[in-house]
Amino acid sequence: MKKIISLALCLLLSSYVLAGCSDNSEPFEEKNYTPDTQIKEINLDVRDREIEVLLSQDEQVHIQYFENSKEYYDISISDEKVLT
Repeated sequence: MKKIISLALCLLLSSYVLAGCSDNSEPFEEKNYTPDTQIKEINLDVRDREIEVLLSQDEQVHIQYFENSKEYYDISISDEKVLT
């Protein structure tokens, strides 16, 4: 009987732990960005994200990314045509 009560308590406590780990954040939205000017250089500065760089069929820069109000990217182009 003690084993059954102990097992039930362990299951109950583990459900609280797992509920505390769940993320109730808002979903990520897919976005796309294509600069309207010629780019000479690209400077990537991200952490804890996977970046995949591929050649484009039309020789333009295309950025496909996902963000929400808490996790987002600051994409800009300098006067020297550096995409950051």
